[in-house]
Amino acid sequence: MPTGSNYLCGCGRFMRCKKNGVTVEELTEDGEGYKLWDADLFECVECGVEIIAGFASSPLAEHYQPGYAAQRERLKPIYPGRCREVPEPAEERDEAYERAAAKYDGEGKDWR
Repeated sequence: MPTGSNYLCGCGRFMRCKKNGVTVEELTEDGEGYKLWDADLFECVECGVEIIAGFASSPLAEHYQPGYAAQRERLKPIYPGRCREVPEPAEERDEAYERAAAKYDGEGKDWR
């Protein structure tokens, strides 16, 4: 294991921890706050790329908890984190549909 960090930048330099204990807000697909996480900010001193890694095993707070907004305010600055599926290109969806249809043709099954 490298001595400085476990993260290697695309430029070939090992990244260094820039700041421990940054707050990341996990957002829903519509951009609403969902969970607050503690993590570390790493940077590449050569090209300037930054990543956030080393997340805690459980969130600091979740949206349904009464103190979520107050804790979010106290922990600023917040790094937003979104999870969103990457849609398949239309051609790939169509091919998958055709494969599924061909699989069930003639078997008398209603697969729709």
